[in-house]
Formats: sequence, C-alpha cells, structure tokens
Amino acid sequence: MKLQKLFSEAEVKFHWDEETILHFRNMLSFSIVDTKLNIKYYENKRVNNLISEFVNNDCEFEDGETLEVLIEDLTNQVYFLKN
Repeated sequence: MKLQKLFSEAEVKFHWDEETILHFRNMLSFSIVDTKLNIKYYENKRVNNLISEFVNNDCEFEDGETLEVLIEDLTNQVYFLKN
C-alpha cells in the first residue's frame, strides 16, 4: 500500500482510540531514532505492516467497512492527523 499525503481532518472516516494512534506514532519515532536516517514516515514499511496486522486481527468490521478502508484511515490518522 502506497500512502499519499491527501489527508485533512474532514477526511477522517472512523474514530480510533487516541492510545492506538499514539502507539503507532511512537513506533515511527523509534524507527527514525534507531536507524539515524532521514526516513520519511510514508516509507516505514514495518509500521505500515503492523497497522495492517492490527486492523486485520483486532478490529471488528461493520456494514460496508472493508479491511482496506480501515487500514487507510488509521494509517492517515497515524501519519498526518494533527493533534
């Protein structure tokens, strides 16, 4: 999944627990510190994979929701939503 920075607050589709968002954001921060490289967030495949695994294993789908839509929404909120 290739991320695109097309996010704005109006595009939030789902409510995610703040702790969930912060958990993945902290992983991004540690990834950058550990590698000491100028890594752009959208290139962090490890965190992207963990977000996908979380949605697949821990989320309950409601009418009309798909795995892809939930992954995209959570990923956008982790990477681009301003607190």
